[in-house]
Amino acid sequence: MAGGGVLLVGLTVVLGAVFAATGAYLLIVAPLIGLLVAWEVYRALHRLCSTGSRRAEATAFAGILLLVALAILGVSFGGFPLLLPAILLSLAAALTPRPASPARRP
Repeated sequence: MAGGGVLLVGLTVVLGAVFAATGAYLLIVAPLIGLLVAWEVYRALHRLCSTGSRRAEATAFAGILLLVALAILGVSFGGFPLLLPAILLSLAAALTPRPASPARRP
C-alpha cells in the first residue's frame, strides 16, 4: 500500500511535467518535493515494519504531515494531487505491522 502511495506521487510528477511542458512550469515544484517526501515515508514504514524503530515511526508521521501540508499550501504549485498519496500513506502507516516487543515474545 505504501508503494502505491509513492507510485501515485510519481504520477503526480508526470502530470506536473506535462503542465510544465505546456508553460505552467511552477506546477511541478510541489510534486517533485512530494516525491522525495513520499519515498522517505515509504522507507521509514519499511524500517518500522522490520525493526520497530520509534525514529522510523516519527519520520513516517512527520513525512505524512508534510505531504498534507504540501497538498494544502502548495495548491498554486501543483500540490493538490498530493492529497490522495498522503491519505494512502497514512492508511499504510496505520496498517503497518510492528514487531512484537521483547517482553511479549515467548
